[in-house]
Amino acid sequence: LKGVVKGYTHRSMGPLKDLLIKSLNILGSKALFSKDYAFLAKSCDDLDNAISDFNNHKHEKLSEKDFDAHAHLKLIVNYLLNSMNGKLFGFCSHMEKEKFKKNSYKGHFRVAHDVQPFIDTYDINAGNQFSAEEALLFDKGTSKCLNLMPFIVWSEREVPSSPYLCCWFDMYDKKTHTTTLKHCDNKSMSAASDLSDDLNELYNKLIDTGLDGYASIYEVTINEIAT
Repeated sequence: LKGVVKGYTHRSMGPLKDLLIKSLNILGSKALFSKDYAFLAKSCDDLDNAISDFNNHKHEKLSEKDFDAHAHLKLIVNYLLNSMNGKLFGFCSHMEKEKFKKNSYKGHFRVAHDVQPFIDTYDINAGNQFSAEEALLFDKGTSKCLNLMPFIVWSEREVPSSPYLCCWFDMYDKKTHTTTLKHCDNKSMSAASDLSDDLNELYNKLIDTGLDGYASIYEVTINEIAT
């Protein structure tokens, strides 16, 4: 990951696109979860124009009357929906080792596609034990699971109607060695150390060494909805 995250300064459209293109160039024909974005490695004037207009508007260089924000958002949302076709985003809970089986774990996979509380839950079997903090993307067609940690992480909060907190890796400060996280469902920000000192240290290692073993793909089995 070190070569991919180098230069990643902030969770905004331009840096995110560059991060994706770097990943595509490294993966080449091996790309699985990112293959629907392969066209970005060549050219995409519509997306480039959208990024430019939103950035100029953000910095008060372009009035909202002078560009079609709705058309830009529709374009981006359609790209995202296409890439999510046949996939489930969520996290695991109650993972435990299966008795008398080596490297075999079972638990529940909670799908986070709608407003909380997330009610769609599947049985999952895997050769790895996933924690509830790890954000996972499951491809139903290949039975592959992409671990999105540390770019996206889950935590808990004391809100009965919305107990699950999903956070983006937003920005890393090289001077203070601290990371800022963006809450996915509101405008709030948190320091990674507010969630856990270990999480903040994880981001320090991400920037320094690339964190081999993270953002990896695993073979899993998701069965019928758990009752």
